[in-house]
Amino acid sequence: MADKTQLLNEIYDTSFAINDLTLYLDTHPDDTQALAEFHQLKSRRKTALSTFEQEYYPLTIDCLSDNKNGWTWGDTPAPWKGGMTNVEL
Repeated sequence: MADKTQLLNEIYDTSFAINDLTLYLDTHPDDTQALAEFHQLKSRRKTALSTFEQEYYPLTIDCLSDNKNGWTWGDTPAPWKGGMTNVEL
């Protein structure tokens, strides 16, 4: 089982880098090295999101797996109700 805080930090870090690269690629679309790094980070983020969902809960609606047991999106407490506490960013 992966550490929850470590996974969240991986998701936040890769998301930040992806956003930065997106802005850079908007003005430098022919930079193949930046594009390769963008795809690598996107893959790392997808893996981290999938791992987090499997071990804890989905972070976004896009991460919600096809669950044959019903609708589980609202099963975890919202941050204002004690969910995701003690997470270092």
